[in-house]
Amino acid sequence: IENTLLVTAQGDTLLRNGSLGAQVALWPLLRGEVRVVEFSLDKTAVHYRDTTAAMTLRADIGSFVLDGARARLKEHSADIRKATLDQGTIDLTLGESHASDTTASDTASAGWKILASALELKGVDFRMHTFPERTELAVKLEEGAVSGAEIDLETQQVAVRLVRLAGGDYQYLTDTSRMAQTPAPADSAASEPGLPWTVSLQRLELADNSVSYGSLYGQPGPGFDPSHIRLSALDLRIDSIRSRGSDIAATLRELSFRERSGLEVTGTQGTFSMDSAGIVLRDFSLTTPASRISAQARAG
Repeated sequence: IENTLLVTAQGDTLLRNGSLGAQVALWPLLRGEVRVVEFSLDKTAVHYRDTTAAMTLRADIGSFVLDGARARLKEHSADIRKATLDQGTIDLTLGESHASDTTASDTASAGWKILASALELKGVDFRMHTFPERTELAVKLEEGAVSGAEIDLETQQVAVRLVRLAGGDYQYLTDTSRMAQTPAPADSAASEPGLPWTVSLQRLELADNSVSYGSLYGQPGPGFDPSHIRLSALDLRIDSIRSRGSDIAATLRELSFRERSGLEVTGTQGTFSMDSAGIVLRDFSLTTPASRISAQARAG
């Protein structure tokens, strides 16, 4: 399908698409299986606005290709062989919603299991703005890849073999002059905690990334300023990450960066774990151009 245009009744553009292609196997449909040989979008722009939920979404996608996917409807399972997003800009604005959602959410009843062998991102720029408590979240990524992802909604488990991010620039800035009001206590019957999710990641790799964190306003002070933290040349490698509720464990293999103030870390290693019994830090070492710190620690 070429040159598609969808507009609202008011004449606003909802969707503009240069090219859409889909190849779906017909015979598996008879046994309740959707098999997509290939699905592609080129030069696609989306503008969606929900005034009730105070949400606005704008997206410009250069190219999106889904290369092989299968969904077994009766078994509630889906497999994705490879999905690639090449050049995309996404802008999301979230305000204060006045909608009342009384629909109960039960992810366990869905019971879907999703497998994704390979997900690739190239040249992606994502920005999110919130108000009235103003925050700005931005992610600009040259290249990103996720391999071997498994999501089980019934058992609430996520397992990923590898996440690799290269040439990324991440920013999280807040309006520190406005403090969020403490919400009113929720009804105890409606706020009972559910089972915690279990998330495991075999390896996380970051190469030549940058991070900004702090206040939206003002200028950095001399030296290290916690309100204006800026890291560059950030390289990170973490193995065996596991999280379940408040229990966390990870092995840090490599961490190096330069901070705006001149602080430079050339190497960091160690094993970290935290559970109800306390916090443990094993074989920790941190190296700068002029010093080296080693530690073994236990608290709790």
